[in-house]
Amino acid sequence: MFVAVMYICFAIGVLLMAPTSVHGDEKLMRQVCSLTASPSYCWECLISNPRSREFGVRELTATGIFCAYNQSTIVQAAVTGYASKERNQKLKGSYSDCVKIIDQQVGEKITVALNSWGNNNYDDSIKNLRDAMSAIRSCSEGISYAARHAGNPPVPKDLTDGILKLLALTYTALQIEDQIHN
Repeated sequence: MFVAVMYICFAIGVLLMAPTSVHGDEKLMRQVCSLTASPSYCWECLISNPRSREFGVRELTATGIFCAYNQSTIVQAAVTGYASKERNQKLKGSYSDCVKIIDQQVGEKITVALNSWGNNNYDDSIKNLRDAMSAIRSCSEGISYAARHAGNPPVPKDLTDGILKLLALTYTALQIEDQIHN
């Protein structure tokens, strides 16, 4: 995981130092976000990078992928925290499984997506983002299933919100990248 984080930091650093293709502005960012299923998450993501206003759609894709990766680390930390405190063994097991899924599948797929993006292999990048979304759903469904079979203890709202945001940001990155083809 550490190597993946270092690679993403390096790739984003290279991106920020590289000249951009078609320069954008706030209007381009709004247009790009309007074509996603989650315009507010898209906007929040893009403005988190101060250089986004200088980017074209291609570079905005990297920002989107990085936001998805960042959210995966936030969710992984939250799930790890809840797993350590959970007393219900079924729910605790589902949290532990989710941590593994996020670490070994989601983070890896998002990292590969960024690498593929950097190599202009957009189809592979999109495939890996879709695979990451599938793994996120698996994590969410595992927790929901365990909660139902453990007497319906409430899953913390911040955790469900975090997982939903991770799914939305990953899908947003995919949708931004898809705009490169158009």
